[in-house]
Formats: sequence, C-alpha cells, structure tokens
Amino acid sequence: MLERSFHGLDVSKGVTFSPSAKVSYDVTKKVTVGFEYYGAVGTITGFDALSDQQQAIMPALDLNLGPNWEFNLAAGVGMTGSTDHLLVKMIMGGG
Repeated sequence: MLERSFHGLDVSKGVTFSPSAKVSYDVTKKVTVGFEYYGAVGTITGFDALSDQQQAIMPALDLNLGPNWEFNLAAGVGMTGSTDHLLVKMIMGGG
C-alpha cells in the first residue's frame, strides 16, 4: 500500500510503502483462521534501515456473523525494535 501524509510530522517523508498480507484457512463457513502481516518500510525512493522499519505478524480470527456482519480479531508482536512489542486489532463491519 502506498501512503501519503498531508498534515503532521510525516508530511516531509512523501510517499511511503506499507506492505500488508494475509494468509487464511476457512475452518467452517463461519470461522476463518490465519496470519496477517503489516509493515512500514519507508519512502518509495529509499527504504529505511531495518531497525527503523515497522514490521508485525499476528495470528487472526475472522467470524462471519451473517450476511451483513463480520468480525476480525488479531493479536501479535512487532518484529523490529521500532515496532510496538504487543499489537491487538479488532474490526467489526456490517453493511
């Protein structure tokens, strides 16, 4: 994913590259488990040193709660010194 800050501390960085990926397995029609990866590696013109990059991996659980509702929960660890050591995320969506 390409990101660009228009306001705040990171405005001078320009366009940055933040890769993400997910691998999952459908246990049932309603339950999916997998792993998610999130990173922030620096600008597209020159990546940051590995110690300055943010990279995290986390096991994830997805629940299909009906035709209009889904729930995602993931907890994991940062893999570099500049990444938070413990990460937890939750997404609940409907439509």
